[in-house]
Amino acid sequence: MKLKLVSFLPFLILLTACASMGLVTPQSFDERLSVAYEQHTAALQSIATAVNLKDLSGKDGQAVLAIADNARLLLDSARIATSSGDTSTAEGRLVLATNVLREVSAFLRQRGVK
Repeated sequence: MKLKLVSFLPFLILLTACASMGLVTPQSFDERLSVAYEQHTAALQSIATAVNLKDLSGKDGQAVLAIADNARLLLDSARIATSSGDTSTAEGRLVLATNVLREVSAFLRQRGVK
């Protein structure tokens, strides 16, 4: 038994190291939903910072914020759909919200917002 544990230990160390560096891809629906909520929070913070630093006009900031808010509504409805057992709808809404947040992030990067 000790031999098997010793041969398995390097794999566990590598897996832990990858996870700590953010290299593990979320697999389950709940993990992907959690990451999407984190992306939404990051987008809100970036938008607020960009408007405060005048990297985005107030009007542009409001428009991007409205898009991010719509993504949040999709995330919330995906969570509700999965809790009611409608996994197909939940997956679709999660994918749509993730794509919207990816586009918001790309727009902010284009504008030089970090």
